[in-house]
Amino acid sequence: MSAYLIRYLAPFEKLAVSILEGTIEAVDNLKFLENLNEPCGKLAEAEPNEIPAMLPPILNVVRLIWRYSRFYNTPDRLAGLLRKVSNEIISRCRASISISEILDGDVSLSMAALSQSISAVQAWFKM
Repeated sequence: MSAYLIRYLAPFEKLAVSILEGTIEAVDNLKFLENLNEPCGKLAEAEPNEIPAMLPPILNVVRLIWRYSRFYNTPDRLAGLLRKVSNEIISRCRASISISEILDGDVSLSMAALSQSISAVQAWFKM
């Protein structure tokens, strides 16, 4: 083997091992995170009054990830995942409240939306 090939073979082999390890991690993460597609898809379209019933299935999947995932069960990754769920809940609650309705004087619908939003967030905090 030429000196030229020997010089580049070790870094190439190291890079190949790194790519293989990353692929194994990505496949394992995908296996677990795919289970969140359906419940989080429903959450992304939910009204605030529907959110409390959607939380247990989402948290059950998060618990499975925490317990069984080989790579995604770190505190940082799980905190990020829960932060994304929190942000989606906030987003759904914000979408249900219409500032223009409030300014137009339709306070009863806005109060109902606010009450449902508060209940949804309280349900999330209780989980």
